[in-house]
Amino acid sequence: SFETDLPKYSLEREVVDLQNRTRKPVSKSRFRIGSLLRKILKFFYLDVTLEHPDPSSDYEHYLSQKTTAFENLVRREKIDLVVYLHYFYFPSLNVPYVLFAWDFAHRNIIGHLEFLNEFDWREKIFREALIKAYKVITCNQAGKDELIRYGQVPEERISIIPFSHPVVPPRKPQCLPDNLKHPYIFLPAGFWAHKNHIVLIQALNDLVNDRGLEINLILVGNDRGNLDYVNQQIARYGLENNVQTLGFVDREVVWELYRNAEMLVFPSLLGPNNLPPLEALSVGCPAVVSRLDGHVQQFSDAVLYFDPFDPQELADQIASLFQNKELKEKLKANASDLIDALSPKEYFQRLLPILMEFKLHSSTYTS
Repeated sequence: SFETDLPKYSLEREVVDLQNRTRKPVSKSRFRIGSLLRKILKFFYLDVTLEHPDPSSDYEHYLSQKTTAFENLVRREKIDLVVYLHYFYFPSLNVPYVLFAWDFAHRNIIGHLEFLNEFDWREKIFREALIKAYKVITCNQAGKDELIRYGQVPEERISIIPFSHPVVPPRKPQCLPDNLKHPYIFLPAGFWAHKNHIVLIQALNDLVNDRGLEINLILVGNDRGNLDYVNQQIARYGLENNVQTLGFVDREVVWELYRNAEMLVFPSLLGPNNLPPLEALSVGCPAVVSRLDGHVQQFSDAVLYFDPFDPQELADQIASLFQNKELKEKLKANASDLIDALSPKEYFQRLLPILMEFKLHSSTYTS
């Protein structure tokens, strides 16, 4: 029934309908004449503001309409509670909601330009979102500590629900590129600085050029501003023949790259949790991840850890996993137990009490 009626739940369609109902006929020629008059008045040190006849040219107006459209949809469908999966996107803060909090990246690595430039608007969004949330859901104790320390969220309004592993799709080996160099380490991550590709390149230099290990590295992901620098470092160490950068690839390709990799290496500087190691473990690909509090809480003894600023330690962990079959099998066994405890069904079972608790509150009033 929901799939059949899906169009009526589309927020964008709701926005378009609202715009069509509220749009007033305008003459663009009148706006051009107004622009000319504004220039003339400016000559006499008079400044006036013009409203463009196209509502879509005013982003603030569009956001306001989006909020109104969303609230109309909520009222029409008699929705009591909204669940926001990310706090960068808020059609409305005026209806009760549960919020999933991912990280405080701009607070954790404040020296990175990629977050320094976003600091102010992130602070504004986070403050507004967190203060009005019925519940804030995070993935582990490290995430909870961040919410209390950076977001001043009362402890009783925070719930911990560990990430579930994803639903694993069927195998499609035919989708793999023909020219893959085996054996390989795999890292799926956009080329942001905080993904820390650089320490992996430095560790690969140690393994290939100093220890003579025959191993390759496959990188996939969009350029988020740091790809040129990563390529410079690959060239600096003479690793062009050992590194393949495939750019953005379909999800089915990512899954097959996990399945055929010797290991995933995930050197991110940011937690408190991350999904790629969980994806890798769910298909039997062992992992080496950065030693962050959140990662240790998330993966326990199912992966190997390293200091994200120590290429030597990373190289040692890669070599030990690559050359020690017994260690690899032990990690796979530990990962299997972890994955069994993190099913999507279990995730929903832990979310359900939050929804049922809200139901008690909502029973005291008419929405």
